[in-house]
Amino acid sequence: MSEYEIARWCTPAPTPMRLIFTTYGGSAHGEVALEFQDVDSGEWRKDTTLGRANGIPEPKGEKVSSKTINQFTGEKS
Repeated sequence: MSEYEIARWCTPAPTPMRLIFTTYGGSAHGEVALEFQDVDSGEWRKDTTLGRANGIPEPKGEKVSSKTINQFTGEKS
């Protein structure tokens, strides 16, 4: 079982988060999940499992929208 970090970002709170892909038994099939880092211990802990994947996700770097989201209301503009 291997873990691949796909993306890492900081949230408005001081807790870093990352998107990871964990393979099953060395294959390209696995699970995509969000993890957060404990500020005190530095350990990464699973927050949410987003689903299963067939193959390692690849970051594209494409802009998918020019809308912004208000972090307090969730309103898109």
